[in-house]
Amino acid sequence: MKKLLTLTAVGVILTAPATAVQRCVGLDIDNSSCMFSASNSMAYKNKVNWDGTCTNVSQYISVSIRGIGVCSSTAASDQFETISSLSQTSVAGNINCWCKVVKPTETSWIAAHTSSNSYASADKCVQECAYQCATLLSNRNFLKSLVSDISD
Repeated sequence: MKKLLTLTAVGVILTAPATAVQRCVGLDIDNSSCMFSASNSMAYKNKVNWDGTCTNVSQYISVSIRGIGVCSSTAASDQFETISSLSQTSVAGNINCWCKVVKPTETSWIAAHTSSNSYASADKCVQECAYQCATLLSNRNFLKSLVSDISD
């Protein structure tokens, strides 16, 4: 009987559902500097993924950031505008670059530029979008859009 209870207890532990782990990172954006990770920003040309690090020396905090850059037909009226979903039409119409952080948390899509500054072609957008997202990491307004989106 004792062995049966022990086996049952072990079985319950092993089959219990995994619980999600939530990670909270407190980073003061106003006192932090962020930079893309590649040794040269050109490494993000013709890519979708981009990454970087935000560091606050006074708080001894460094946070790795990973994101994606996607071209869409959805146009933004303001740079750093945030939206929850994108639309895509014909390939030729996808001339607007949108950035999204996927690590350490997922954000909404953030406009890399306004519709008046969209790319001349979808090919050019695909070549440049992740590069543009990576270089925007050093822009405080881009970072504030990220933080305000996360806290909403």
